[in-house]
Amino acid sequence: MGLEGFFYKELDAKPKEGQKKKQRGSLGRKRSNTSKKGFDCMVCGLYEKGFLKHPKMEPYGKFKKKLLIMGEAPGETEDIKGEPFKGPVGQMFRPKFRKHKIDFERDCVVINAIDCRPTKKGKDGLVNREPTNLEIKCCHPRKLEVFKKYDPRVILLLGNSAIESFYGNNPYRRAGIASTKGGMLGVSALRGRVIPDKELNAWVCHSYHPSYIVRGNEDQEHIFDLDFDVFASMVGKPRPNFTDIDDVVVLTKFEYVMDLLDDIWTEDDLFAFDYETSSFRYHEGIHQCYMISLSRTNGKAFVFPYEMNKPDGTPWWNPYQLKRIAGRWRRLLKCAVPKVAYNIKHEEKASKALFGASVNNWVFDPMLSAHVLNSSMGTKGLKVQTYFKWGFHYGDDVNPYLKCAPHQKNRFEECDFDKASLYCGTDSSRTRKLYTLQNRIIKAENLTQAYQLLHDGTLAFARMEGEGIRIDIEKAERWKKEWEEELGNLKERIMNHRAVQKFAEIKGRLPNYKKKFSPKDLQVILFDVMKFAPLRETKTGYSVDESSLTEYARKSELVQWELRSRKLEKMRNTYLAQFLRFHVNGFIYPTFNLHIARSYRSSSNE
Repeated sequence: MGLEGFFYKELDAKPKEGQKKKQRGSLGRKRSNTSKKGFDCMVCGLYEKGFLKHPKMEPYGKFKKKLLIMGEAPGETEDIKGEPFKGPVGQMFRPKFRKHKIDFERDCVVINAIDCRPTKKGKDGLVNREPTNLEIKCCHPRKLEVFKKYDPRVILLLGNSAIESFYGNNPYRRAGIASTKGGMLGVSALRGRVIPDKELNAWVCHSYHPSYIVRGNEDQEHIFDLDFDVFASMVGKPRPNFTDIDDVVVLTKFEYVMDLLDDIWTEDDLFAFDYETSSFRYHEGIHQCYMISLSRTNGKAFVFPYEMNKPDGTPWWNPYQLKRIAGRWRRLLKCAVPKVAYNIKHEEKASKALFGASVNNWVFDPMLSAHVLNSSMGTKGLKVQTYFKWGFHYGDDVNPYLKCAPHQKNRFEECDFDKASLYCGTDSSRTRKLYTLQNRIIKAENLTQAYQLLHDGTLAFARMEGEGIRIDIEKAERWKKEWEEELGNLKERIMNHRAVQKFAEIKGRLPNYKKKFSPKDLQVILFDVMKFAPLRETKTGYSVDESSLTEYARKSELVQWELRSRKLEKMRNTYLAQFLRFHVNGFIYPTFNLHIARSYRSSSNE
């Protein structure tokens, strides 16, 4: 495999004369400082388990069709036989290849996220377990060598461990599938998708690990079959083409901007556009439009600054020029030329707040279309969709400037002008290209009416959001004060309770209490001090969840106080504090979403 120098030399070799014996850990191996040496087999240590028959299992298969399969880890049967997918999981998995005329041994090379069997103690001895992230990271250098040696054309990642190995250890890939809530998308969001990978020039397919089906989820096998059909359809296809780039033209002369807006107004073909603004909370009255971009049929994007200063701090346009640009743009928004945007609700609200114009003839929103085609959570962002379709990721150097708290502006104007322009232009360019791809699929799959329902609904929500909801600020402030006083009294009573004092005598400290008892300390108070009979057992001891506490509250005023304190904390911090945080002049302006919930219902934030 060309891994010379990767494996450590024999650990039991005697030190040369005059040389000190190196310090060893509890397993007899040298202790490795991961911050200095990186992650490797020595840090992991799985290969040293004496019961393993085939540690550091080698890739399996002849690779005739340049297909690479990555699973999770060897199981007991695989470790004994030295081949992947030989146990019960393989009995379900291997026939899938024959159905599509793919020879598992001849046409593929098969590897796992880690190459040694991971185990844990079970009732009847050692049993298989999932690899840890550390083990996956330590084994990743071996995966890099495999990719370099075999140069696969199509890759199938099976399960979250394979996804963690492939994406999690590569910063560019990891950023490409970053979840909108932070972290990285998992198999439930990636299954069935084919992503072009620029680094390997290969197609990457995704599905559940077959063991998920075998472990009591047989009713999900049809989903696995659909994913496998997608993988099989890529066999024999040419490698991805990465010549598609964004042609972004930045206009910094007044006459060029005016000519562009006049030119588009006279055409019938649709265009996509995007704003870069100081905040999306236009009801706060501090909004500012920094930059506008638009993209037409050929995908070329044009960008021009609006209410933005030059790098030297002077405005791009004088008041007369700014007024002329606003007038032309307002006319363009109102004209009948079809328009596309990513999240049309935001651009609709921005157009009203910034230019006093409702957009005429919205025809498509790729964000809503992405939701209709695949409702997986965290996948509808423009950057994620761009990565899914083209293996292309952008925006990391601009994203930090876009965040802002309520009643504040973001720092977009501080961003490097060239980077900001490219970012804004790429947004509209990729939106236009996504429209072309998705609109064709929506029509082919007879989903036009389903899309139109969300399209009309999101524009209705845009109008609702602009109206706001009246709240009673005086009552909210009064409740806040009353609840804070009650919480203070409750905590004092709780900490002076005889059971808590008894806990302090036993442990030599007061229990950990931040808004509520720590579960471990509450277990001691309830079951060791107060001698309650446990209702349920969990992995971390006896249950102290809310349903259990409700039962105990019948017998204990301490538990009653604890439940009341938790309720007040939630009412104060989860609900009331947010109303007070987001309100503007006694109104809150919730954002209503039609692109998040997998059930296609609406949701709300802010």
